[in-house]
Amino acid sequence: MRNIFIPVLLTAILSGSALGAEDQISVAVLEFSTKGGVTSEQMEVLSDMLTTEIRKLGKYSVIGSNDIRATFQLEERRRIMGCDDESCVAEVGGALGVRRIVVGNIGLFGQTYLMNLKLLDTREVKLISAVSRSVKGGQDQLIEVLPQMVKELFDIEDLEPVVAESAPVSPYSLWGHVTLWSGVGLVALGGVSAWQASASGAEYDKYGKTSDKDASRTWSGVMWAGFGLGAALIATGITLWALEPSADSTAATVIPLPDGAVFSLGGSW
Repeated sequence: MRNIFIPVLLTAILSGSALGAEDQISVAVLEFSTKGGVTSEQMEVLSDMLTTEIRKLGKYSVIGSNDIRATFQLEERRRIMGCDDESCVAEVGGALGVRRIVVGNIGLFGQTYLMNLKLLDTREVKLISAVSRSVKGGQDQLIEVLPQMVKELFDIEDLEPVVAESAPVSPYSLWGHVTLWSGVGLVALGGVSAWQASASGAEYDKYGKTSDKDASRTWSGVMWAGFGLGAALIATGITLWALEPSADSTAATVIPLPDGAVFSLGGSW
């Protein structure tokens, strides 16, 4: 595996550029490589065009090869641009601060050009997709096929976060919550009522007013009702939670016998 040393300051510059849009996935486009048939100037043009076509998709924050050339020193740039497969994608992704890397190459076979594009994931270190085109009719045809190749390259990628559907709430769990917390509320009411009954009783003992005695009795009744009903609801809520079946709590079994079969249905609560 190649060792890539990138200064922290330069990495921070590129990371900020790549992540400027929080809702977009960052992509770095490396320079095209070739075994012949295309000049370095033409590869540079194709790389710039590739960057532009990815930006047109409107879903990515793109670092082009020009950005890389302007930011990194020659030796560092050569190491980065030398990455064209999964073996070094994690290092390059970390250096550039991007989630995806696009690499491309072109070769000439007789009168036919072969252009390849690959989309690599820097976190999972894997190939996401790849597109190849054989092109006849001259170099101008490379420009014609590139936009469609970009669309195909990114077509299979799911950019939107997958929102997991929430599991249906079990009636046991729902009513368990309702009864338990209702019981807690009634117990709290009973506690307040006990304090009010005590205060009214103290007022009756001090002044002997019938109204204070009646208030004390009323609050005492509310207290016992709150404590009794609240305790019953709490017990009911706990029982409902205990009765809630687990996802794999039930099972059906068929046991073959010489004269027939035995069907059993079991579960745990």
